[in-house]
Amino acid sequence: MLPTPATALPLRVEFQMWSNSFPEPGAPDTLTLYLSNKLVDSKSWEAPVQPEDLFINVPPKSLTDGEHELTYKVVLSSGNEETSAPYIMTIDKIPPALPFKNSIEFPKEVGQTGVTDKYLKAHGDRLMGTFPPYQGATPGDELVTYWSVAPGALDNEEVERRMLSKAELSADIVVTFSGAAIRAAGDGLRFASYRIFDRAQNAAQTSTAKNLMVEAQPVARLLKAPTLKEAIGGLTGSTLQPTAAAAGATLVVPADVEIEDDETVTVFWNTPGEPGAYSSSQPLQAGGREYRIPAANVALSSGHTFPLFYTLTGPEEELTSDPHTLRVLTVSNLPTPSCDKITGSYLSIGHVGSEGAAVSLPAQASDPAWPLIATTQHTKMSLWGGNADDGENLRIDFPPQPVKNATGTVDIGMITQADLRKFAIDHDLDIEVFVTFDGQKTWQPFKVLRPLLVA
Repeated sequence: MLPTPATALPLRVEFQMWSNSFPEPGAPDTLTLYLSNKLVDSKSWEAPVQPEDLFINVPPKSLTDGEHELTYKVVLSSGNEETSAPYIMTIDKIPPALPFKNSIEFPKEVGQTGVTDKYLKAHGDRLMGTFPPYQGATPGDELVTYWSVAPGALDNEEVERRMLSKAELSADIVVTFSGAAIRAAGDGLRFASYRIFDRAQNAAQTSTAKNLMVEAQPVARLLKAPTLKEAIGGLTGSTLQPTAAAAGATLVVPADVEIEDDETVTVFWNTPGEPGAYSSSQPLQAGGREYRIPAANVALSSGHTFPLFYTLTGPEEELTSDPHTLRVLTVSNLPTPSCDKITGSYLSIGHVGSEGAAVSLPAQASDPAWPLIATTQHTKMSLWGGNADDGENLRIDFPPQPVKNATGTVDIGMITQADLRKFAIDHDLDIEVFVTFDGQKTWQPFKVLRPLLVA
């Protein structure tokens, strides 16, 4: 390919020296150059050929548009001659011609809503468009795209420069603007355009600029803290009486938080891995913003302070809300246990018998024995009174037992005659029962059962 500017001047064609050259007066060596089988010029030497003479100029008038063959012939002084293989040279003086409608076309969505941060993130952080084929397209033409603040203001606003392949020239040509380039140019009205440079360096062809409204700067989203329906307090912190959530708690994502259609909401009751922690992506109603926290997790959290929060998970990122600090009180006003051998306010050692005295938390068959009861919990029992030997304080602790049923009467343990004989008679005996809601980390007391121990 001969650059177009070079056709304005004589084209200097240089040659390598041939062998068996012995020119002399009357028997010269002759060099002849042809352009597409037409004589260009000829040189003869009757003396040794000097290297600086091995050229012939092609006049500008012969450098016409199209493909040409350069060949040359050497006739030696001996009369022998030889012609070179052709050298193919292309001259392209005709610049590419863009069609009348040559601006870049972008997706309809972009024309309606502009180039937004949301759109870029949903499309691989890039904006793609196309422009129609143009006349005179040749593989190797150079495409330069621009993203400008004003139509025609192309200086220092080049986005991409690349060579076009043969495959690209058979259909609409695709151009790409990166999210980084778009954001670097700022928000507002912007103009996308391109230029075509052919290999022959003809005058560049510039497209009509396509104007687009841009709002691509990332906007920090405000993800307000969730709240808890059953708790008492403010927007960022509250206190929960566990009995208020005996059937479970309701975590609420604020109604004014923007949630995209392609984002998944996950709510968190405490940090994963902590006692009672729970998470869910299933609202109580499809499309709703209320999520149920099981009563068992409320129970496990009694006596603890921890965060409530939610995440929004989309195709490109995961966002975490502000936390809501929840204090769950310990379960209070637990009922008083009963003992089957207590008559009135007396517990008689003689009446206990060999079978012992059974301690339980009574309830109807379908009712819970205490609020937030679950079979994941444990109970334990202690006896406290005066020592039968010296009157000093004596305490007997029984090992923890698992809760075997969540409704009806719950058995706590058995007290034997041998246990009771360790305590002084005619004194109060405290029967203390405890329950743990958090895996035996803390224990909550029931009301004390206090009979008078008698013989």
